[in-house]
Amino acid sequence: MFVIYFSGMKIAILGGRFDPPHLGHLKIAEEVLINRSDIDKLLFIPVYKHPWTRVIASSKDRIAMLRSILSDKTDVSDIEIKNKTVRTIDSLKILKKELDADLYWIVGSDILQELHRWKNPEKLTHFATFLVFPRPGFPMPSKLPSGFEKIETPSMVDISSTKIRSLLKNKKPIKGLVPREVEEYIIEHKLYE
Repeated sequence: MFVIYFSGMKIAILGGRFDPPHLGHLKIAEEVLINRSDIDKLLFIPVYKHPWTRVIASSKDRIAMLRSILSDKTDVSDIEIKNKTVRTIDSLKILKKELDADLYWIVGSDILQELHRWKNPEKLTHFATFLVFPRPGFPMPSKLPSGFEKIETPSMVDISSTKIRSLLKNKKPIKGLVPREVEEYIIEHKLYE
């Protein structure tokens, strides 16, 4: 169980569909770990379902692709899939209880405009500090809400899983958009055709 493993640690969480995981996801993880050297571990947490958009690949495939690209300070958790949680607040409550750690939830600057759509947005920072990284086309505000901290990094590479799936569907190359291991997994398992 995670509790013993993570008790007292500082854990950053990067949630998403990871459908498929791409180099943009890895860059975010890398930048967070560089900018916040006090963070002990970063967890990739694939969603069970997304409240507004469809997930294409199975949970098993998305977890396998993430596992193929882990580094020393990263890991994958199936906590949202196992608990069938859809909303961030519900996942944070479970994570806080199970991990017994200081939590840092990673979001892009684009999310700041959407927070009002989230369930109980005013309670989110009771469970985690939110780390905000810049997204192209979504300038970082000069002042962030309480409980939100800026990740000082140049604007991130604009790669989307939607674009990758479209390229695959049209039998076009995805080299340079996903890690080699993910590309090999997609080809071997005939995903997104």
